[in-house]
Amino acid sequence: RYGGEEFVVVLNNCNQAGVQLALDRFRAAIENYEFPSNRVTASIGFTAIDPKFPPAVHLENADKALYLAKDRGRNRVIEYNPADYSDSTIASDSETDDIELF
Repeated sequence: RYGGEEFVVVLNNCNQAGVQLALDRFRAAIENYEFPSNRVTASIGFTAIDPKFPPAVHLENADKALYLAKDRGRNRVIEYNPADYSDSTIASDSETDDIELF
């Protein structure tokens, strides 16, 4: 358990398609399970592990993908893709701020 309602799962010896399939089966199982209180869904973000980067970078990237899954409508699995977080997106967000940095 990594947070209030967040969990970390490490899958070993899987390619991207295998990870996507396994996580989507897990997501669908949650969606289709009859919980006593109400319907529950799962938004999932994942990233490939690159030994060049420390674990904190992988957690941050998976977290970014998780929030993108939530922003895109929830109840979905999204792989971290650096193109989804381009510098132009960051620049356009900062252009709306009233703070000037020099």
